[in-house]
Amino acid sequence: MNKITLADLSLKDITLDSLPRLKRLRESHFNTQSEVCVELPLLMTEYMKKMDNPSDSSELRAARRLKAVLTKKKSLIREDDLLAGTTTTKIKGVVIYPQFMAQALWPELETLSIRKKNPYRINKAEIDTLNLDVFPYWMEGTVQEVCRKDYNNPKSLQMMERLVFFLCSKVHMISHTIPDYEVVVKEGLGSILKKVEEKESQAIRVEGKESQTDFYQTIRVEEKESQAIRMEEKESQADFYQTIRVEEKESQTDFYQAIRMEEKESQADFYQAIRVEEKESQTDFYQAIKMVIEGVIAYANNLSQTAASLAEIETNLERKNELLVMSKNLSRVPKEKPETFHEALQAIWLCQVALHQENNNIALSLGRVDQILYPFYRQDIEKGILTVAKAVELIGCFFLKLADHVPMVPETGEELFGGSGSNQAITLGGVNSDGEDAVNDLTYIMLRATELLKVRDPNVNARYYPGINPKEYLDRLCGVNITTKATPCFHNDKKVIDTLLAQSYSIEDAREYSIVGCVEPVRGGKTFGHTGAIMLNLTAALEMALFSGRDRLTEEEQFGPKTPLPSAISSFDQFLSAFKEQIIFLIDQSVELNNMFGKTHFKVNPLPLLSALTQGTIEKGKDVLCGGAVYNSSGVAIIGISEVVDSLCAIKEFVFDKKEVTFSELIVAIEKDWEGQEKLRLKIINSDTKYGTASQEAKEMTNFIIDLLHTEYQKRENYRGGRYTVGYWSMTTHAGWGVLTGAMPSGRRNKEVLPSGITPVSGQAPELTEVLRFMAELDSRKIANSYTLNLKYTPATGIIDKFAASIEAYMQMGGLQVQFNLIDRATLKDARDHPEKYPNLLVRVSGYTAYFADLNPYMKEEIITRAEYDLQTGKEVK
Repeated sequence: MNKITLADLSLKDITLDSLPRLKRLRESHFNTQSEVCVELPLLMTEYMKKMDNPSDSSELRAARRLKAVLTKKKSLIREDDLLAGTTTTKIKGVVIYPQFMAQALWPELETLSIRKKNPYRINKAEIDTLNLDVFPYWMEGTVQEVCRKDYNNPKSLQMMERLVFFLCSKVHMISHTIPDYEVVVKEGLGSILKKVEEKESQAIRVEGKESQTDFYQTIRVEEKESQAIRMEEKESQADFYQTIRVEEKESQTDFYQAIRMEEKESQADFYQAIRVEEKESQTDFYQAIKMVIEGVIAYANNLSQTAASLAEIETNLERKNELLVMSKNLSRVPKEKPETFHEALQAIWLCQVALHQENNNIALSLGRVDQILYPFYRQDIEKGILTVAKAVELIGCFFLKLADHVPMVPETGEELFGGSGSNQAITLGGVNSDGEDAVNDLTYIMLRATELLKVRDPNVNARYYPGINPKEYLDRLCGVNITTKATPCFHNDKKVIDTLLAQSYSIEDAREYSIVGCVEPVRGGKTFGHTGAIMLNLTAALEMALFSGRDRLTEEEQFGPKTPLPSAISSFDQFLSAFKEQIIFLIDQSVELNNMFGKTHFKVNPLPLLSALTQGTIEKGKDVLCGGAVYNSSGVAIIGISEVVDSLCAIKEFVFDKKEVTFSELIVAIEKDWEGQEKLRLKIINSDTKYGTASQEAKEMTNFIIDLLHTEYQKRENYRGGRYTVGYWSMTTHAGWGVLTGAMPSGRRNKEVLPSGITPVSGQAPELTEVLRFMAELDSRKIANSYTLNLKYTPATGIIDKFAASIEAYMQMGGLQVQFNLIDRATLKDARDHPEKYPNLLVRVSGYTAYFADLNPYMKEEIITRAEYDLQTGKEVK
């Protein structure tokens, strides 16, 4: 158990004014516009054109390419930096990954810098580089296009490209995971190199033994055949033996020849196949890991030399010493085990930079950093070489380094799904592997850095175990949330651990869970889950059930099975059966495409560096994309559940139970966006049978859907041999898909934004206690990819006690996760109308934080109209 030594958990005396470096770096971050960086795509393309060997295995090709990138990458140390290295050559860079979806920017290169929403700076030379050198080379080499060719443009890919049904994110990224940063700080990359070399030697010895076996097997067969030939010579001495000779020739010589051929084909060729497989999946794999680790070390050495060179010309003695310390640190880490807190941060940061050269900069998360770094903090504090204030400064510098890049989003994406940062999640607090309180001094130091900086990256997630973690910890989390207005979010340790146990995690690993991306729990460093693999629009399944397998947006395209039209449906159970059939169809299509993309991803872009930093891969000799991790899964996010439940309840109540409207009449009403049917629409909206309330009917409907999705997805195996897990979070897709969704039986109008995550439809669940109880009673074991319950509270003085009490009660009831915006509707409206007054207003979207000004109009409106509750009364503020 970690002893808390801080006299003041809030660390209120440590401010930005007392940490001027941190203040300057923060101002630079917010005052710098995002810029496209062409360094990575140019280095990749130059390597592929000049040095790539297509006859190599995909692992060796990827490793040599990444090593070349890391070796040639510019070694940058910016003014005020305490941590060396940068994701890009820009202060706030947009990373371009040509093997994924970077070419979506191609049509707008000339207008990127002047587009209305979130423009990117880019100069003429950079436009020419992408236009002439990079994008043309990769036209047919992206994951999406290779998959299209290899699988003959499958129906599932065509459906994804219609945008309304589901998204499989592997065309854009696969980085929803957590590397093993524990091994980086406990052992260093040099230790991994030694393990790999030992495993490589074993693989080579196995290959040699199998080669000998083939050799001796061939000799034995030939000896048997020689015996048959000698018998032939003896048999030629007499006519009697002549008959025998013929018989023996056919029954022995040919027999042994058949054996020889069979042995050579079924054994020699079998062993040859094994050797080829071993060579490609183990020997090449181990060589690939060695190459990429050498690349990371080369990058660190280059940075060390840069720091030393800068120190030589630096006239400020304080800065000169900082550069010399950086140079010394970089000469050791990440190859060697760090010796100080500063070195440990530097080691993690360099590995994060390197991993972002290998794969997309979205949701590559960092795990339990307060636990991983605590031994170094405690040691340095005891030695007197670190102070609490210096630790806050170093953590602040680390957080701002994590925010030195943003994801590439084309203009269409900004309109539908924009506003998200890189979503690099960190996880704080909770319990340790023994089930004891794990909150430590560093937990509070990181919370103070979060409070001071108010940046969207990293995405801060707080674990809380009722009855084990102390009340003052929960109070402090609430205080930070009130100050920042949107972060951190809260995870119930008891329920998350139970959920992971149901997914066959060991108890120790379940207790050591970390959050990926938005809210998804995994055992960091041991799990390759790609928790954001599939995003499924549940309203599309309802739409297809209402229109016999078609979607109104795609008009006459018959994608789904032809279930009965509403005019032919005589009972609600019959309609529910059609809805279930459409859901299962979408599940099958999304799984098929995700599995195709997974195999294609390994063909196009294996991940040797991530594999080196994931437990299980070295023992198995397998890339993470081939099932090398200890735990393998694929995550699904379901969008629109509350809208679908309210619609199903409305159909049951008003069409079949009360018979106030025929099914056909209801279909006409939603096709006309309720024109002329406002009275019916208001009746439906004012019904008590709503998701998030005390309605037993709505609870049963929700449980039916959650059980169906969990059962059907868990039945299906991913391309790595793992299972699919289901969650309910939406990033900003609920805004984008809302724009693409017509009016619904719930009373929803055409193009209205869908509710976020697992949250009720705004205005339909007015009692806070009922909302919390509704969510807490859901079976979290069937929600292994977690959910986002997004609540908005009216800010008020002195609400910490009620705030903390509401979270405690919710978790005691069984709530899995919850997150908040502590901001009123009037302020949000003012920020919408006068963005210049609120340039860096932080808001919680769905699983992550964003700057309100960066959001598209639909997303802004959703957050404004999102239900706002008064903690004093427990009622929704109308």
